[in-house]
Amino acid sequence: MAVYGLGTEELISERSPIPHGNSYHAARWAAECYVKSERGQVEAISIRSPAIAGAFTHNHFLSKVFEKMINQDLLINATNPDFDFNNIVHEDVIADFVITLLEKESFSRYRAIPIGSTDPIPLREIIDVMAKATNYKGEINWVEPKTPPFRIDSTGAIELGYKPISTLETINRWMHDAKF
Repeated sequence: MAVYGLGTEELISERSPIPHGNSYHAARWAAECYVKSERGQVEAISIRSPAIAGAFTHNHFLSKVFEKMINQDLLINATNPDFDFNNIVHEDVIADFVITLLEKESFSRYRAIPIGSTDPIPLREIIDVMAKATNYKGEINWVEPKTPPFRIDSTGAIELGYKPISTLETINRWMHDAKF
């Protein structure tokens, strides 16, 4: 998802503009452009994944909140409590999709497709599920976001055989998988 930078639309799809927000975002996009230019040599699809949930999840904002809950930090800041969120995919769902793609005989054209879960739910509900799973006793401080939130449209991936699960199921599986 880094190619989209901070996101310029509320619903990100494979047709969303690429804003080139900073050098990291531009580098990710440049890598996709290179793969696309070599499609005569290598068949490829870029999967633009958001936060990945699973046993060894790290380095995205929900995993950081989760770690703070496990550590029982007294105060955790979070944003966008009422935004319906689906920017998370369970690692098993991604693996199944990759297997589906590998089993295809060929691709008619190069595509760069975002994937997310279905049935977006408010971030507040996600945080509540995580807090219950970790028996978190601290306080959640809802602060103003620095950037606008966005959701993911997985239509293009679904056309290629992606089988997303609901956001709530994704979070529940993650909590079940987590070792804490």
